[in-house]
Amino acid sequence: MPQFADFLTHKRAEQVKIRRSTFCQMPVQPNLAGTRHSEESIVRTKPASTTRLTLSALATAGLIGSAALAHAAPDAGQTAALTALYNATKGQDWENNDSWTSSDDACNWWGVVCDSASGTQVIKLELNNNNLQGSLPAAIGNLPYLQELLVSDNSISGSIPTEIGQLTSLTRLVMDDNMFSGEIPASIGDLTNLNTIRFGGNWLSGAIPEEIGNLSGLLQLTLHRNALVGELPGSMINLSNLTEIRLDWNAVHTSDASLQSLINSAYKSDDGTTDYIDTQTLDAAVRESLTEAGTTTAVIYWDQRHTSPDTEGGYNIYLSASENGPWEMVKSVAGKASDSTTLDGLTAGTTYYLQVRSYTDEFTDGSKYYHDLPDALESSGEFYTPASFTTNTDGDEVADSESDTSDSSTDDDDNGGGGAAWLLALAGLAALRGKARRA
Repeated sequence: MPQFADFLTHKRAEQVKIRRSTFCQMPVQPNLAGTRHSEESIVRTKPASTTRLTLSALATAGLIGSAALAHAAPDAGQTAALTALYNATKGQDWENNDSWTSSDDACNWWGVVCDSASGTQVIKLELNNNNLQGSLPAAIGNLPYLQELLVSDNSISGSIPTEIGQLTSLTRLVMDDNMFSGEIPASIGDLTNLNTIRFGGNWLSGAIPEEIGNLSGLLQLTLHRNALVGELPGSMINLSNLTEIRLDWNAVHTSDASLQSLINSAYKSDDGTTDYIDTQTLDAAVRESLTEAGTTTAVIYWDQRHTSPDTEGGYNIYLSASENGPWEMVKSVAGKASDSTTLDGLTAGTTYYLQVRSYTDEFTDGSKYYHDLPDALESSGEFYTPASFTTNTDGDEVADSESDTSDSSTDDDDNGGGGAAWLLALAGLAALRGKARRA
């Protein structure tokens, strides 16, 4: 855990350095296309509070007493939820924490906006770019009147709590440029009043939940620069009101032509790409007709899989005894220009199923991040039907692939003989196990 904490601190320092450098050179405009910063985070100002405008006017007119005004405040449940947020995100270290926990009235706390009618309902939290660290507490779900949750450009980590789905009054959920990880909770589908979701620039993984299709009122959906993988849910076809969607720099795809058309009609990107699929980290197509199998070796070929713009990475080779898995990574080949490799340590007379999954390393062009993940982003293995080959029962071995860049001179494997030899038991067959190697 200390090593991971150090990693988070280092990554955050890199991000802040790049953001500050970018900000210093950047003219302030109402809308800055192509930057990592949201409108809310470009210039930090104290959120305008409309907490007691109506109550103050009534008190001035003598229609209510000053005592009523003084005692109008959020209830204990809302105050406790805000206090939990403060404690869970190291509120003492926030850049601005004016009045937090020092005043009994949470409507006086910096970044908290209450309704103007009663002054007792917390309707907005605006804490962008305020050095929040730690995790979002489950108690955040105890703000039933909250309409806007704005916490972008901080260092919030951990998962998005499922209790977020209790905030059914939410219209805007802005959490981009943090370090949220894990899957997007299915409870997001309960927030049917949402018009904005901004989750870009986090470490979210797994598939986009089917329940997102419940949010037919969405106008803006930004999920770019995460580690989301797999087939896009068919329910996304319901998001016909979208005016902006960002999926770039993930590993997602769809075979539904109508859904692809809908996405591209509202698609936005930093680099001018017009088709979201060009930015995805996806599987490579195996060229089965070129596969050469010997008794214990095989040379496999695939079509290169690039992104736009180009990124560094390579290909991970997976084998299984069944078309449906389970899958075992047996080799890694560096370089997206690679298109073949040699597998050794195979069992004679055995059928193997094969996937070639591409991976993308962390990538930045110096002013903005595309991938900023703790690990390389890998495709899902679901894009193509698995290929297969069968080793011979006897005969000569095949020659090594000329484009195989794997280093076979430095590994000291259990099996010897140079290279990253491996043997694994696959469905009752004496097959590959041992070290996967990276070229």
